[in-house]
Amino acid sequence: MGMENFGDICDRKYETERDKTTFPYTTVSTMQKDGSDNKQPQKRCSTLGMSREDWLNERKDGLGGSDASVVLGLNKWKSRMALFLEKTGQIGDQPAGERAYWGTILEDVVANEFIKRTGKKVFRRNFIFQDSEYPFLIANIDREVVGENAGLECKTTAEFNADQWVGDSVPDSYYCQCQHYCRVMNWDGIYIAVLVGFREFIWKYIPRDNEFIALMVERESDFWRAHIETGNPPEWDGTNSSDEVLKTLHPEAKESMIILPEDQTNDLATEYNKLCEEIKELETLRDSYKQQLQALLGGAAKGESLSWQVTWSNVTSNRFDSKSFQKDNPDLYKKYIRQSAYRRFGLKQIKGEE
Repeated sequence: MGMENFGDICDRKYETERDKTTFPYTTVSTMQKDGSDNKQPQKRCSTLGMSREDWLNERKDGLGGSDASVVLGLNKWKSRMALFLEKTGQIGDQPAGERAYWGTILEDVVANEFIKRTGKKVFRRNFIFQDSEYPFLIANIDREVVGENAGLECKTTAEFNADQWVGDSVPDSYYCQCQHYCRVMNWDGIYIAVLVGFREFIWKYIPRDNEFIALMVERESDFWRAHIETGNPPEWDGTNSSDEVLKTLHPEAKESMIILPEDQTNDLATEYNKLCEEIKELETLRDSYKQQLQALLGGAAKGESLSWQVTWSNVTSNRFDSKSFQKDNPDLYKKYIRQSAYRRFGLKQIKGEE
C-alpha cells in the first residue's frame, strides 16, 4: 500500500470526552507494574535518574513513538533526512524549546486531570522499552492504566491548534505515536489527553489498529535497515525541515569551486529548470483567473455567488522608508543596521564550445 493511503487509515473514530471547566492541580502517585508476563515488552533501560543527554543518546539507538510519523512522511516539522542524521549522530537533536519544556512540566497536570475526569488510575513505567521482535522499535511512555491493557499519552497544545482536536480528530503525528506504543507495549489501545491553551481539556480512546500497525512497522523496519544500519541517507524531500538540515550541515561556503559529477548534475539541473518553467506557466494561468474574478467585481469590494465569496478590498499600509531615513540620518542608520549572512542558490547552464 502506498504512502498516500495512510491518511485513509488514520481516519478512525474515537471515544471522546470534552470539557471546558477549570480544574485543580493534584499529584499523581507512581507504582511499578510486574513485568514478568512474557507478553510484556523488553525493558531496555531504566530512566530513573537519567540525564536528558543520556536519554537522548538512548533514543539514537532506536525509533521511538515521535519518530513514527517522520518515517511515514506524516510529520510537518521533521523530515526523514533530519531523522537519519540525528540517529547517525551527524547532527544534534533539535533543542527542546519552551513548548516542549512546558509540555514536560505539565504532564503530571494532564495525567491527574485524566484521573479526575475518568475515575481511572494510572502509573508510571520508569523504563525505555523495546519491541520483542524488532528491538530498534522503542517506547518511552507517559503512563499505563490500571486494570486495562492500555496506556495514557499526555499532551499540551496552543489554542490555535484546537481545531485539530475537534470531534474525532487527532493530529496524524500523535496517531502514529499512539499506534507505535500499542505495538511496542502490546496494548489493546491507548488514551490520549490534551490540555488546549489552558482553557479546554480533552481525552479520547484510540483502539489498537492492527492494519495500520502492520504497515507502519514495515516502513519503520525498511527505514532502519536501509538507512540507519547501512549509513545510506534517504532522498532529499523538498521540505522546510530538510532546508534547515542543509543550513546546519553547510552554513557557509568553504571552497570557491569544485567539479560536480556530470550525469547526476545534468539530470538534476534539467529537471529543476523544467519544473521552474512549469511553475511560471501555472502562476501565469493562476493570475489570469484572478484577473477575471477581479474584472467581475469591478468597483465592488465583495461579491458572492451561490458557492463562492470573492473580495477585492481597499487596504492602506504604512511602510518605513529606509532609503530616505539612511539619507537623512546616516549615523543613526549605521547604529541600527544588522548584517546577515546566508547562502544564495543559483543555476546557470554552461554553453559548450562550438
